[in-house]
Amino acid sequence: ALAVFVLAGDNIVHNRALLVVLLVFPVVGINAVVAVLSVYGSELYPTPVRAKGSGLCAGACKAGGVLIIALVSFGITPPSIAVVALIGAVPMALAVLALAWFGVETRHRSLEEIGPAQPNPG
Repeated sequence: ALAVFVLAGDNIVHNRALLVVLLVFPVVGINAVVAVLSVYGSELYPTPVRAKGSGLCAGACKAGGVLIIALVSFGITPPSIAVVALIGAVPMALAVLALAWFGVETRHRSLEEIGPAQPNPG
């Protein structure tokens, strides 16, 4: 949806149905990403730092939302739909690349397999 906004630019406002559909996809997508990050963040970090890691993921999600609201409030966000979509698409693409490169696959793995080996007390 963001790519369509970037390519179509401000001309997209003339097609109301397409505009509404394209606005729904990013909102649903962002909510899905935040939901996945909450779960993924809690499984990704080793048990001793799991709460801090989960909090970091949640905080980063919230910080992005606060940043965009602040930009809009101060009138910093450019008025062009294409530029606004590009501003959203670039960090999203970078996040996908970072997750693909650094992310740990957790499917069908126990927490013991994901985290580093813990010394056995006793």
